[in-house]
Amino acid sequence: MLEHYHSQCVEIFEDYKSEWYEDLAYFIEHFDGKRENPVDDKDEEKEEFVAQYHEAYSEGQGEQPEEDESQDVPEWAKKLYKKIAMIAHPDRVSDEERRKSLEKIFRRASEAIESGDFEDLIAIALDFDISSGLDDTSLKPVLKAQVGRVRSKIEKIETEIPWVWGESYGNHNLRCTILRPMLAREKILRSDDELLEAIKKREKINHESG
Repeated sequence: MLEHYHSQCVEIFEDYKSEWYEDLAYFIEHFDGKRENPVDDKDEEKEEFVAQYHEAYSEGQGEQPEEDESQDVPEWAKKLYKKIAMIAHPDRVSDEERRKSLEKIFRRASEAIESGDFEDLIAIALDFDISSGLDDTSLKPVLKAQVGRVRSKIEKIETEIPWVWGESYGNHNLRCTILRPMLAREKILRSDDELLEAIKKREKINHESG
C-alpha cells in the first residue's frame, strides 16, 4: 500500500539526513579548515545545523503552509478504533512477543485516529478482518482522500534537501547546485570545478568506508 511506501520513505529520509549533515560538515571543513562554532555529534544540534542550511537554500522560494492535520473524527472511525482496541490492546495478552506486536499495532491505530490517517486505520482493520462499517460508496471517498494525503507527505519528503542529496549520489552537477548556496551561507565561494572535485572525493570516501 501507499502508506507502506511512505513509511519506507520516512526511514530512508532519516538516513539521508544523517548523510547530508555529515557531508555538509565535511565540505565546510574541507574548504574553510575550521568553523567558529563547530557542531558536536548531538542529534538535536545536527537537526538544528541541517535546518539552518535548509532555510538558506529555501529562501526566495516562498514558505509552504504547514498541513493542518487536526480534524473532526467521524463516528465510523471512532467505532472502528474501538473495535481495533478491543482486539489489539496489549493488556489483553500475556505472551511477551505477542504483547510487543500488539503494542506496535495499538500505537499505530492511536496515531492514525489522532492524525486523521483513516486509510491506515482501515488497513489495520483489514489485517484483523474487522469490518470498517462503511459501504463501498462511503468507503471510496475516504480512501481517495487518504491516498491524496499520503501522496502529499511523500512529495514533501522527496523535495527536502537531504532526500534530493541522497538520491543524487553520482549526479555531481546536481549535488554541486545543492551545495553551492549552503557554502555561500558560510561565505565559502568556490568554482564549480572545485566543488565537483570535492564532491567526487567525498563520494569516494563514503564508498570506501561503507
